[in-house]
Amino acid sequence: MSKNYKIIAASFGLKKYDVKKELLKILSKKKTLELIEKTGPTKLMRSNLNQNTLSLAVKAFKNLNLSQEKKNKINNIIFVTETPVYSFPGNGFIFASVLNFKNNLSIIDLNSGCTGFVDALNLAKNFDDATLIICSETYTKYFRKFNRATSTLFTDAATVFFFNKKFKVIKFNSYFKKNSYQDLCATNKSNLSMNGSSVFNFVTSDVIPGLKEFLKKINTNKIKKLYIHQASQLVIDTFKEKFSKYKFEIPTNIKRYGNTNASTIPLLLLEDMKKQNLKKNDYIILCGFGVGLSYSIALVKINE
Repeated sequence: MSKNYKIIAASFGLKKYDVKKELLKILSKKKTLELIEKTGPTKLMRSNLNQNTLSLAVKAFKNLNLSQEKKNKINNIIFVTETPVYSFPGNGFIFASVLNFKNNLSIIDLNSGCTGFVDALNLAKNFDDATLIICSETYTKYFRKFNRATSTLFTDAATVFFFNKKFKVIKFNSYFKKNSYQDLCATNKSNLSMNGSSVFNFVTSDVIPGLKEFLKKINTNKIKKLYIHQASQLVIDTFKEKFSKYKFEIPTNIKRYGNTNASTIPLLLLEDMKKQNLKKNDYIILCGFGVGLSYSIALVKINE
């Protein structure tokens, strides 16, 4: 990627959360370390009272530092969030107003979880013009009390991604498991609920086999990297074990950021772009999975 061409930016919750410190209040040191070994992060970033999915997204966009010329080229906005500011209208319309985008935009608000970024890419490929993909989530606002399954994992974050023909989605596949929606869900009246064992079983029994089938239909020797949703350290370790025979890398940042929902894959891409680890004609695979329970997989070629 061109060194001067910034296409991804991020922002995070400002409230620091010490996972290890909180766990030590209820668990022994040994049990605390064992749990962190499975989850990954020792510290997380939560949104404060003045932050929400809209403000995080606005800050991320400002961090992108797009020129007015590039901003004017954006004809489509896809805003991915499960925790919008209002029930309606969606965040996309408010975002476009706050940042004074032009009026003749196509705006899509996508209620999609950890598959959201991959789903948005699949939508964006159908547009002829540049598309801004925003992923913003504040799961921690659904926390009423400490929960070992969720409080140790999630960070509030937003990413913005300037998508155009420099990224080509070549192949896409998605899947959902019927009657599994309550394994990871939240209502307006209750806190976030996650059945960790069911989600992990979905990864091993559905996501990994589905990805293996996807790989059978392509030339894997061309694949440089596999970017997977940063669900937990245990999930990432399982992926690395199951796909160890392949030549591609599986980047991870779970220990630095925690689980940032739909922003996990954009954050991985951002890190590699900063390091110039992605170049023209590279092939990569993106695999998001979670709420639904569902997964989405895309084969992407970098054209520039």
